[in-house]
Amino acid sequence: MPVLPTHNKEMAERLMVENKKAAEQKAQKEQQASAGASDEPRTLATAQEHHATPGPALVNAEQLGEPESKEALKKRSEELNK
Repeated sequence: MPVLPTHNKEMAERLMVENKKAAEQKAQKEQQASAGASDEPRTLATAQEHHATPGPALVNAEQLGEPESKEALKKRSEELNK
């Protein structure tokens, strides 16, 4: 069974104070957001971070060499699958 407050005047005053604090905090956050000054760290990546160096995955076509023949590939496959 829920407990009902007995002092309605005290509860009303407490809620008014809490609502006032919440409104002040919200206004302060909105001011910071509009000014562009935020204490919170950035969590989203920027476009520049998405275009970082790709690493060794991309290779020049000159470094690939000549493709092997089908017979050589079959022979190698048989050796590896023994």
